[in-house]
Amino acid sequence: MLELKKLDWYSWTRRCLMAFCVAFGLSENAASQGAFLILDTTQHVRLYDFAEYCTAPTEGKRIDEITKLPFVPFSTDFKPLAADTHWLRFSLKNSHPQSIYMLLSIDHWDFATIYHEQGENLWASKESGVLMPYWQRPIQTGHIPYLQIAIRPISEQTYYVKLVNKSNFHKTNQLVFKSLEGLSLRNFESVRQDYEERRFWQGIYIGAMLLMTFYNLSLFVFVRDKSYLYYSLFIFFDVFANAILEGFGLEYIWPSFPVLNLYSAYPIYSFSWLFFDIFIIHFLNIRQTAANWAFKAIVGLAAAKMLFVVLAMFDVWWLSYHLGMVVLSVIAILIANISAMRNKYRPARFLFLANIFFLFGFLVQTLAAQVVIPQNIYTLNATQFGDVLQILLFSLALADRINSMRDELEEQHIEQERLKYTQEMERKRIAEEQKVQLELEVKRRTHEIEAINDELSDQKAELERSQTEIKQAFNDIMVISEVGKDITSELGIKSIVTRVYEHISKLMDADVFAIGMYDSEKQELEFEEYLIKGVPQPKVTLSIDEEDRISLWCLTNKKPLFINDFDLEYSMYLKTKRPSKIVESRQSLLYFPLETEHGVIGVLTVQSMRKNAYNQKHFKILESLAAYIAIALDNTAAYLQIDEDRKEIELKNRQITASLRYASDIQEILLPSEEVFVKFFKESFIIYKPKDIVSGDFYWIREFQNKVFLGVGDCTGHGVPGAFMTMLGISLLDQIVLDFGYSNDLVGILTSLNTNIQKLLKQDAQENSDGMDLALCIIASDRNDSQKKNIVYAGAKRNLYYFRDSKAQLFELKGAKKSIGGSPKKRSNLEFLQEELILSVGNELYFTTDGYADQASETREKIGSTRLKEALALNANADMAFQKDYLLDMLAKHQGEAEQRDDITIIGLRL
Repeated sequence: MLELKKLDWYSWTRRCLMAFCVAFGLSENAASQGAFLILDTTQHVRLYDFAEYCTAPTEGKRIDEITKLPFVPFSTDFKPLAADTHWLRFSLKNSHPQSIYMLLSIDHWDFATIYHEQGENLWASKESGVLMPYWQRPIQTGHIPYLQIAIRPISEQTYYVKLVNKSNFHKTNQLVFKSLEGLSLRNFESVRQDYEERRFWQGIYIGAMLLMTFYNLSLFVFVRDKSYLYYSLFIFFDVFANAILEGFGLEYIWPSFPVLNLYSAYPIYSFSWLFFDIFIIHFLNIRQTAANWAFKAIVGLAAAKMLFVVLAMFDVWWLSYHLGMVVLSVIAILIANISAMRNKYRPARFLFLANIFFLFGFLVQTLAAQVVIPQNIYTLNATQFGDVLQILLFSLALADRINSMRDELEEQHIEQERLKYTQEMERKRIAEEQKVQLELEVKRRTHEIEAINDELSDQKAELERSQTEIKQAFNDIMVISEVGKDITSELGIKSIVTRVYEHISKLMDADVFAIGMYDSEKQELEFEEYLIKGVPQPKVTLSIDEEDRISLWCLTNKKPLFINDFDLEYSMYLKTKRPSKIVESRQSLLYFPLETEHGVIGVLTVQSMRKNAYNQKHFKILESLAAYIAIALDNTAAYLQIDEDRKEIELKNRQITASLRYASDIQEILLPSEEVFVKFFKESFIIYKPKDIVSGDFYWIREFQNKVFLGVGDCTGHGVPGAFMTMLGISLLDQIVLDFGYSNDLVGILTSLNTNIQKLLKQDAQENSDGMDLALCIIASDRNDSQKKNIVYAGAKRNLYYFRDSKAQLFELKGAKKSIGGSPKKRSNLEFLQEELILSVGNELYFTTDGYADQASETREKIGSTRLKEALALNANADMAFQKDYLLDMLAKHQGEAEQRDDITIIGLRL
């Protein structure tokens, strides 16, 4: 890195003396377009005034080829910014006896390379640029990259400059930055001095702004006014953006990543303006103090600025439009500010001045950046000066806002105190008026209360009488309830009559108590049990055709009777007065029909030898008891019928169970015994658990010429239907295997079995889906090796499990996915297949139906085929008896109290 050195006083004086000559020299060189004469190293020279531009395509050409291309001077109508790569040529002449060192400023260019010829076809070059890491730059002076130019004494040197813009940021905005017009030559001392001055003022600016940020944040914490928060965020992002533009980020934070410095400043600056807009809206309360269109304009412009941030994420940069949005936003804020001032919003005055200063600084810096006005430390930093003045005035505005709020609070407090005093005086006046009204009301209410007390005394006496009656009625209800419970628990007409009479005789006069039952088939009313003075009397029967009977009138009309003087009142119900069959003389009587949901089943009567023996209370009591008696009699009839049905069902159940047990004995005779398996196999076990007395599972074994045929079947359903299918399956297997001559053609045997079942069950003509799943196997000794066994297997939806010599893995031969038999609509087009394998003596085979795997627990969880296979693998080396016990114990623990779902069959064999 080339260090900047301070110029001595001699150089400074010499520059001042030559200033006048410099002005004329500049104009002369700019006009000639020849070698530019360096008269003084303090000159600030624009390349645009004397450099030449290459108009021919330069892509991929070497420097020696570039020198031969045509270069032309710049003109006012010349716009060379369409391409990404540009070449400039210029010549510098040194008339001094010592070398001159100048710096070429290449701001707003991603990469720049300067070439000068040192000998024939020998070129020296230096490179720098905005996208070059800070630590790789030859001259490290903040955010602006420089290239050093050394001109030997009394000589003229031609330079070629290659300028490249790769980033869309610079390519899109070259006209905004005036990239070519901004190229200039400066001496070391002026660059160093400008760098130090900018750093000094920027340090003061950033420090002051950060202090204001923390100050306003602290005010937000204590005051809880969001204006301070938005204002602090505005200052913070504004300072952050300025620090990045000034190169602090590139120099101290990300020196190896200049692209961050390039792309981050303007989005961050947009965020500062977003919070500025929010601050203005909140501080000025624009919705109330300004026109509605002003609020919409500020919000819309803020959204537009955020749109530029979003576009920047996709590498789309329209800085000219963005700057235009900022200017329009400030103008809209000023209009809203003026509207707030017209509405006498006091803090708006300082805010208006602050925005004027900021807008003025922004315009001055923009004009200086476009070289419309002279560029110096004041014009190029006018926005920052405007920022400082704006922030100071904003602070005054915020302070004035606090004072304004304090004044408003004081005024509100005074108004509240005045209102409180007025309300207190009004309350006292109203209280006095209410006191007078209340005294008058108390006198009036006292007279009313006295009259009410007299009325209440009368009502109290009436209530006491009512309470006595209610208490008596409650006691009667309790008695009736207890009697009803007692009656409904009895079964049998005699016990009901006796139990009811015990209670009725305590409540009323009951010289006669009787219950008559109606026989609808005989058309008779039969008093099987009735009492006179508590003594049982012989049965009395009345034909329904008899006339002038009180009991028959009650039965046929289904209405109660209440008679207290029979001699006078009988004519209301009977044509003639006939002597009673129950008792010779009675004067008072009550009759009630006994009804259930099936109709009238009889009558209830209580009779007395004296007149006027009953009242309404007796009538109500007996009416309530009639319902209980009807229920008890209905329960008796139902119980008798249920008992008769139960005896008949038990008889039939014993007959059916006996038949099923006989069928089970027949089924067991058809199944091979365990002794048969002992004859053919080294070890074996059989788990055979029918769901019902008879089973839908079966196992079958036959021997022919040293071959053992073994089958395990699972027929459709269980119980009696399944048992019939097992007998059919066993019978057909015997016949078909014999017809096939005990051959190894298991596919033919299964196919023939399938055809025979369909034919026998007429499944072609009927919707009959009965059938079976079957595992069929042939086990034969190998002729060449007595320790080997040849196995032939075929299955219909049943699989064969087996272990080889290592017993480390359970193998499985899968049957066809097709059952034997079934409805033609449900038949599968799959064919039966058979497989053959060779096992050794001591290997194990297992045949199962699906009952074990499908057995559910009390929580409806199945055992599953996976757990069954794991259990078989776990005990492969154990005795067959132990394996059987293990499987049965596992089944019992899993099943618990759950019902067995299906027939279960598992057969294990050790060869």
